[in-house]
Amino acid sequence: MTSTLPDDLITRLIESDKPADVVHAGAACLAGMLDGFGWVRSRHSLERRESVRREVIQLEKSKWNRSGHLIKFTVTSLTVFDDDLGRWRRANPELTVDRPESVESIVCASSFLDMPGQHFVVLTQPEERPTKLEQFAAHLRDTALQWFASTADPEQIVRTVPDPLLTGWGFAQDLVEFLVSTGYHPQA
Repeated sequence: MTSTLPDDLITRLIESDKPADVVHAGAACLAGMLDGFGWVRSRHSLERRESVRREVIQLEKSKWNRSGHLIKFTVTSLTVFDDDLGRWRRANPELTVDRPESVESIVCASSFLDMPGQHFVVLTQPEERPTKLEQFAAHLRDTALQWFASTADPEQIVRTVPDPLLTGWGFAQDLVEFLVSTGYHPQA
């Protein structure tokens, strides 16, 4: 998979020494290994936009990162935004709960730390970085991307959405509003 990444990015990944540089190069490589995702450095997130939908994989670098000792980052959360849902909520305030403007378009979110498997990748050893990222990308395809897929189709969402999103502390209200906003009233 790394063969599809630009040579200069792989070189930067392997040759970087400062933890911040390694994390940024690693995140950019990881984005390139996941279909349609890009690295948004300013938000420390991998993001994929398809029409009005934006899927976000939030990353966090370790506060213990030190050159030659430890360089790692963790996937902390997954979030789905839908611009049409945000517009619908602004146009129909009587049909929605009050929420901050920053999350008007939120469909759902989940802590990645609650999902099975590894939540972080260690990139301390330069020669191991490409392989470690390929393994982590495979894990994200099996977990994060499957989670995103389960929330993508309003017609199937009732059948495919993970149960934790439907709890009182989950995103049941947001998902119902998403279904209503898209015209899927029976599913809501």
